[in-house]
Amino acid sequence: MDNLDILLAKLPAVDLSSVDLGAIFSASSLFTSIVLITAVFFVRRLLIRRIWRDSEVLAKEQRSWIILIKNGAAIVIVIGLILIWAPQLHTFALSIAAFAVAVVVATKEMILCFMGAIMRVTSQPFKAGDWVSIDGVTGEVIDLDAFSFRLQEVDMKGRSYQFTGRTIVIPNGKIFSSNVENANFFKTFIFEDVKISVQFADIDPQAASAALAKITEKYFASFRTEAQAFNRKIRRRAGISIGLAEPAYDISTSDVGHYHFGVRLFLPTQAAAAVRSDITADFLAHIYKQRKSVQEKKESAALVDKCRVQGQESA
Repeated sequence: MDNLDILLAKLPAVDLSSVDLGAIFSASSLFTSIVLITAVFFVRRLLIRRIWRDSEVLAKEQRSWIILIKNGAAIVIVIGLILIWAPQLHTFALSIAAFAVAVVVATKEMILCFMGAIMRVTSQPFKAGDWVSIDGVTGEVIDLDAFSFRLQEVDMKGRSYQFTGRTIVIPNGKIFSSNVENANFFKTFIFEDVKISVQFADIDPQAASAALAKITEKYFASFRTEAQAFNRKIRRRAGISIGLAEPAYDISTSDVGHYHFGVRLFLPTQAAAAVRSDITADFLAHIYKQRKSVQEKKESAALVDKCRVQGQESA
């Protein structure tokens, strides 16, 4: 505030009483401005309704057109108002210098958002329909304007990869202060890690690993061709080596010796959660059967030993 007071003190004094405000803000300019804004909003609403039609869920192309119409309408209004009021405001420009400085200070956040929009348009880190991660939030971009963008949140932390129903509005200024990750790759396919931990008791790790591979093949087989094709497409487009489409297995142990079985799969995003759940359920069922079989063998062996001991005693 001290810097602002010093700056205002250095500005030349202007006698606003000598300015004919009635001439500046004339009725014709005001009427023209109202007509312009009304007409632009009417046309904008008409075009957006035509794009919506009877659609319950907007396609990516429809969202892009709606965003283009909104931004185009805003540009037309700004340019139109400048052309309408420029002659009148020319004589008033010097008189509002101090006011302009105060406005800039008061609206610095809005200016930062507007500059963020310019950066977004020029560098294009994302566009409508892309999945974006920012400040720990992941969602699909559903709207863009001069000051913010809206995300339809996707459940990445819970690994369901479904829309949560929450709509998040993020100021464009966040582009300067936060890391923006374009997660559009995960919109179609994703590397899904299936991790299953079991107690070491009555478990043959080699047999369990073979069973996990068999169960995984059962659920992955129907996605193999599509996964391999998309994996090759990403490799060619990005020019980098990403993980293979084939399942990758690993096994490790905890501090107390429990087994951790894992498999990484390249799956369609919408099917990943279901496949992970099915593999886990089938593998745990296999472990249960294996333990039950071992337990039955132990009980059978114990019964045989008991009978032999009783036979020896009777003899």
